[in-house]
Amino acid sequence: MTESESNEQAAESEPVLDILNVSGDLRARILDEEPIVGNRHVYLLASTVDLDTTRFAAGARVLVRAASDTSIDRLMSALTPTVSVPSAAVLEQARRNVELRERVIAQYGALSAKEVADLAGSSAANRGQYAHVLSREQRVFSVNHRRQVLYPAFQFDSDGEPLPVIASLLPLLRERFTRAWEIAVWFVNPNSWLNGQKPVDLLGELDEAVIEAARAGLDRGGF
Repeated sequence: MTESESNEQAAESEPVLDILNVSGDLRARILDEEPIVGNRHVYLLASTVDLDTTRFAAGARVLVRAASDTSIDRLMSALTPTVSVPSAAVLEQARRNVELRERVIAQYGALSAKEVADLAGSSAANRGQYAHVLSREQRVFSVNHRRQVLYPAFQFDSDGEPLPVIASLLPLLRERFTRAWEIAVWFVNPNSWLNGQKPVDLLGELDEAVIEAARAGLDRGGF
């Protein structure tokens, strides 16, 4: 076996080479940016580490050689980021969550910050400020839906004022739930502490019972 054949076999078995270890002639061709393409060989140059050369201040180059489809597959696998694929159960739960949110918005309505201000007759120049203040004071809560911040309409009376009971409920519910949509769903779900009635249907009528249901759920779990 000639020396050139021996060198070629070594290259075939090692598809990734550091540029500092290749021959001077090949290295010179790489640094001159001469295309290097053969019948069965493709070379990929990528800047990775510093090289002491004025011509390539941006960094050194690594020579990647793919001698076969198998090598290319291995290279692609190495360069492809690992992505977690959701299970069927997770995807199904996500679908149900989306459907539930759509139903809540469709059935009970929701207001933008501007609509909250308009309904309440706010004269603030910043049309979003009124709803923001109410939210900061925990008198109402908002949810994110279709890239919008919306305020479930069941929190407000016909004059656009927050129902007083909401301010009593939110601290209790936020001890139990970490997401705004979980709070929204609590209001519209049948509640065992209310004999199967929904809290949303009792707001403004049986406020104390709704508060007790929120407190009981916090202490003992369940809806």
